[in-house]
Amino acid sequence: MVMRLRFEKRLRTLQSSVQLCGVCCNKLTTKHLFSRISLSQGGRRRCLVIHIGNISSSQKNFPASQENGVDRKFPNVKAERQKPPWRILFFGTDDFSLHTLKVLHSNRQQLDYKLVDTLEVVTKQKCSVRRFAEVTGLVTHDWPISITPEKFDVGVLVSFGKLIPSKVINKFAYGILNIHPSLLPRWRGAAPIPHTVLNGDQETGVSIMQILPTRFDQGPIVKQVKLPVPPGCTTLELAQGLGEKGSQMILEVLSDLVSHLDNRVQQSTEGVTLAHKLSRTMAYINWESQTCQQIDQQYRALHELLPLRTEWNGKAVKLLDMIITEDDVETAAEVFFKTKHFSPGQPFYRKKSNKLYIRCKDGWVGFKSLILKKPMTAQDFDCGYLSKTLTYPDMKFTSVKNGLFQKDS
Repeated sequence: MVMRLRFEKRLRTLQSSVQLCGVCCNKLTTKHLFSRISLSQGGRRRCLVIHIGNISSSQKNFPASQENGVDRKFPNVKAERQKPPWRILFFGTDDFSLHTLKVLHSNRQQLDYKLVDTLEVVTKQKCSVRRFAEVTGLVTHDWPISITPEKFDVGVLVSFGKLIPSKVINKFAYGILNIHPSLLPRWRGAAPIPHTVLNGDQETGVSIMQILPTRFDQGPIVKQVKLPVPPGCTTLELAQGLGEKGSQMILEVLSDLVSHLDNRVQQSTEGVTLAHKLSRTMAYINWESQTCQQIDQQYRALHELLPLRTEWNGKAVKLLDMIITEDDVETAAEVFFKTKHFSPGQPFYRKKSNKLYIRCKDGWVGFKSLILKKPMTAQDFDCGYLSKTLTYPDMKFTSVKNGLFQKDS
């Protein structure tokens, strides 16, 4: 009883000067004190007094989520590893991920606003990321990798293409951050940018999330920014803009990493779409079911990676250099064929513009060149396959189902 009265007097003294608990940084209360007394019995009264005593100036700077200089949400993180600069292990392979690696490397060399302490790279052989790392003298690792505990604070992953196991993720005090070029949960998967262009999205963005060991692109969102899709852009053009934006965003996250992680949110279960890996089948055109707009989107999404394809008399054809169709093509075709009725896949070489036009569901799409056994111009194709054929009006490019636009059947 005497002991309790002494501590109540001590508590009133502390409260009168608005003292805080040295452990949790909350205001002291009677209930708070007694709960600590029950933990401090057995001759450890002195320890309790220290616990509720005046806090030091360094402790006053700790947020409410920290205990004794260690963040309660990251209990294994030492006090000196709770602020930049960070020890980073970067995972990446392609040109899109190279944007971020260059920015991290540049920041590491700065004298002020330095967010990167050490920087090492995990990548594959013969790729743009490895070439840059070797030229700049960054330490590189092959996948799979064995990581020394407490060597790195956080991982940064961009276009790596490998599912990272928990035994690797757990070696990072703050986990691994993934820069993903879409507004997750839309376009989870390997090819979000081509699918954004392919489907005619008006809005896209960049999401930074913590990766999970069991599935791709489903981790909590740390930061997300929306961006408009530039009209008429291609996959590589959009990738350039999103890559630059993502590299800026990761610096913003690293500047206040703990706060961003504290405020991460789970992804919505609604609006989930999958951006599966690109395949050759996706490059084929279904002349009966696809509109001019859809073929334009297909071309802008794929042609820098996969040329559009069709078939001519059972032989594969690659269509190159797609152009915007002139307004008077329909009239010119009617004059040439002496009919207003055209079949999907029907070709029309227009000598005036030296372009090959092909009929689709709702109009004509044009190409300057193609590959049929060998590269050729539209005029070459006309001379070799159209003008010398008596059945020219009846010859057509063959449609191939590609599974795109959900109406392809």
